[in-house]
Amino acid sequence: MHSARSSTLQIVKKYRLATCQIEKVMSTIRDGMFCYLTDSKNFTAHNREISKEHWGNRFCKNRHIRKNLDEIYKELGQETSVFAIVRDPFDRLISGYVDKCIKESQFTKNSCYNCTGNFSCFVGNLHLSLQQRFANKQIKGSFYNDRHFAPQTYCDFRNHFHDYTIIKYAPGKEDSQTAAAIDELLEKAGVPSHEREVVGRELPSETRGRHCILLEELEKFSTSENYCYRMKNY
Repeated sequence: MHSARSSTLQIVKKYRLATCQIEKVMSTIRDGMFCYLTDSKNFTAHNREISKEHWGNRFCKNRHIRKNLDEIYKELGQETSVFAIVRDPFDRLISGYVDKCIKESQFTKNSCYNCTGNFSCFVGNLHLSLQQRFANKQIKGSFYNDRHFAPQTYCDFRNHFHDYTIIKYAPGKEDSQTAAAIDELLEKAGVPSHEREVVGRELPSETRGRHCILLEELEKFSTSENYCYRMKNY
C-alpha cells in the first residue's frame, strides 16, 4: 500500500512537472489542475473548471497518469520538477472519517468496514486491514477505505524523498500559503502567468468548498461526548 507499486503520479509533459497523489490531500483538485495544464485550450473550450472535476467525470481520464517516478524520469528526464502535498495526519484522519464514513454513508452501503458511525470500530478495522495489506495479504472489499486512510508514505519516498518538493497543506487560514507555494513551483516549472492565474482562482474554490465545508461537521464530531476518550486509546 505504501510502496512504489501503489503510487499514482501525474505529469504535465510540456512543463516537465510531476506530482504524486496522496488521498485526502488536495488529490481531486490537483487532478483537475494537471488536466488543465496538460491541455488548457481544450479544457477551457469544453467549459471545464478545475474545481468541478471529480473522479467520476475526469476530462483527461488517465492520459497524464503514471505509476512510478523512474518511469517519469525516463519519459521527461532527470530535471523534472516533482512535488507532493502532505497534511497533518490527525487532521487528515478526521477529515477523511467525516467525508468517507459520515457523509458518504448516506449514499453508500457498507462504508468504512460496516462500522456505522462507531469510530472505535472503524479505527480497529482500519488498523487490521492496513497490517494485512502491508503484509501483502489478499484482502477483498477494503481497498477504497485503505487508500484514503493509509499513512502518507506513498510516492516511493524511501528511494526518492530528496527528489520531491514537499508542500504542507492545512485547511483554513493557511490555505493562502499552500496556494502561494503551488504558484511558486508552477512559475519555476515555466507555467505561463495566464495559466497560473486560472489555477490560482480555482484553488480558493477548493479550499472554501470541498474542505472548509467540513469544518462544521468536524467541530460537531470532535466535541462529541466520547471523542477524547476514543482518541486517547488510539
